[in-house]
Amino acid sequence: MAVHLLSQFMAGFGVKRFSPKVFMPAIEATAGSNNPGARTEALNCYKSLFYWMGDATETLMGALKDLQKD
Repeated sequence: MAVHLLSQFMAGFGVKRFSPKVFMPAIEATAGSNNPGARTEALNCYKSLFYWMGDATETLMGALKDLQKD
């Protein structure tokens, strides 16, 4: 799964080597998936983004449900 690989890439190398905005449409779509495993991977991406970007991640979380944002 591409979102899983992206999450692992961010966890290992950070977000300074690429722009996460390019991947946001795919991550947002996966976060809204009916597949619980896919949703978990999307949320892992957001967690990795938060680790590297801090509160700036909130601007990228507009499409998430309130429960997912928590």
